[in-house]
Amino acid sequence: ARSAFANLRHLWRRRDIRLMTKGRVYCAAVRSVLLYGCETWPLRIEDIRRILVFDHRCLRNIARV
Repeated sequence: ARSAFANLRHLWRRRDIRLMTKGRVYCAAVRSVLLYGCETWPLRIEDIRRILVFDHRCLRNIARV
């Protein structure tokens, strides 16, 4: 998921694309890869926390906060 997010870096940096559109691309391209990878390992509480941390970090990066 990290590499999928990094491959779309050019999209996240563009200012002429609306934040809503970037969010839809993120959900379709990055979050789906992240959740597909999570299906292969048994989830523990700390794994869920790590997934949420990654998710929030990506969204903050997209929103430039």
